[in-house]
Amino acid sequence: IVRRIFEHLGYEVVKLDRVIYANLTKKDLTRGRWRYLEEKEVIQLKHLMK
Repeated sequence: IVRRIFEHLGYEVVKLDRVIYANLTKKDLTRGRWRYLEEKEVIQLKHLMK
């Protein structure tokens, strides 16, 4: 959706980086890296699934 909004406004979207998704952040992760979720993050995700 974000890409389409900017393209509609006449901007060329070359790269789009999602920093936050469903209250989760990348927490300074570089490309290709991963991390374990904190317990509170797992609880939040489970709550969103209800």
